[in-house]
Amino acid sequence: MHEKAACQEVRLTMNKKIKAIISILLVIISVFAAASCARYKPSSVPVTNDWEYAEMTIRESTLTNAGLSYIIENTSEAYTISFGADYGLEKKIDGEWYEMPLVLGGRRDVIGISYSVLPGGSGEWHADWSERHGKLKAGEYRLIKPVTIFVTETHLLSVEFTID
Repeated sequence: MHEKAACQEVRLTMNKKIKAIISILLVIISVFAAASCARYKPSSVPVTNDWEYAEMTIRESTLTNAGLSYIIENTSEAYTISFGADYGLEKKIDGEWYEMPLVLGGRRDVIGISYSVLPGGSGEWHADWSERHGKLKAGEYRLIKPVTIFVTETHLLSVEFTID
């Protein structure tokens, strides 16, 4: 009788351990599933390209799934525009724009620098999103850059592109 009780106790202990291991595995699987299925947030950008004095375009042959080179042209005769290294990256899904999620462990920092484009001038910069968002899959995207005049007036420029 004593042997039978000992076996039942071992079986109960094993069942508890198996249930604990299964629970831990389910939690791990859930975490990885959530990380790989990062949720897209609807765009908070109401309108872009709302200012007639600046234009952003993509430098030919620079678009890849990891980045692109863009040109900002100041078409005004009087305003110097300025902007930083920051940008937004969005994906079009079912006709609506959504913010691209950051990859797990991806860089969130942006260097604190200010660039200027004088009236009638232009400049070229590069956006590499591979560390922040990963390499883009096929789809429609847009890069968004806030530009400023007089320190207080901000406008949003964007350029749309397709990754095949």
